[in-house]
Amino acid sequence: MTPTTIAWSATLFCVVFSARMADGFLRASPRLFTVVALFACNWAVLLPYYGLPTNVPRPELLSALGGFLSIYAGGLLMLHAHQPRGPAPDVVTWQVIGVNLLLLVAVESALAIPGPQGAHLFGLSHHQTELVVGLLLVVTGFVAITKGIKDFAGTLACCVLAVILAGYTALEVEFAWQEWEGVGTTEIPELYLYLFAAAKIIYTATLGTIIAYKGMTDQDRADPTTGRPRIGHWILLFLHIRHPHHHNA
Repeated sequence: MTPTTIAWSATLFCVVFSARMADGFLRASPRLFTVVALFACNWAVLLPYYGLPTNVPRPELLSALGGFLSIYAGGLLMLHAHQPRGPAPDVVTWQVIGVNLLLLVAVESALAIPGPQGAHLFGLSHHQTELVVGLLLVVTGFVAITKGIKDFAGTLACCVLAVILAGYTALEVEFAWQEWEGVGTTEIPELYLYLFAAAKIIYTATLGTIIAYKGMTDQDRADPTTGRPRIGHWILLFLHIRHPHHHNA
């Protein structure tokens, strides 16, 4: 297996794992189902990034689109935490932030229009503009997800996720700095491929587990007679051998 194949496979794992967590545990919670579905889509849009030949520049704005999906998923988590049942009276601020930041993706090409002397607007090349916009939305998405987990699952879960995302953010910043002077991201160093693969899996497994555990029904979470966690039942739910319960009205 090449490093690129490993990175692509790790991303695919994140898509499949997130989709199974949504379908296996969260059918009774439409908002949480949508949160994890958006999270799966966040990884799905990155699959072409790792599937391109090494001589073809990789579209860094795919990360920006993934960042928007994370921002919106985090906003839905906050919305669910504030209004777990029934219609919400209004959207949360982070959903509005996400929609407005999405405009950066639409106008990214305008930020790199060549000036009269051949320079680019704001002094950034097209590639640098992609890196900036992508990094901005990705990091904002991390913050939104962390805030959403704090509201939804509490401080401990938030702290665990915050540590993971702090490391992921440092990796994103380091990679952007590494690629800053290039004309485009073509061949990714092997070390970064391995590190990003590991970061994606750790992040996805942690977030998916937190949301699934907190969002599943009481009947799925613990045995009603003993109160013990139903670990075997969880495995069967994940494998689609059993179906989740529904919340009582």
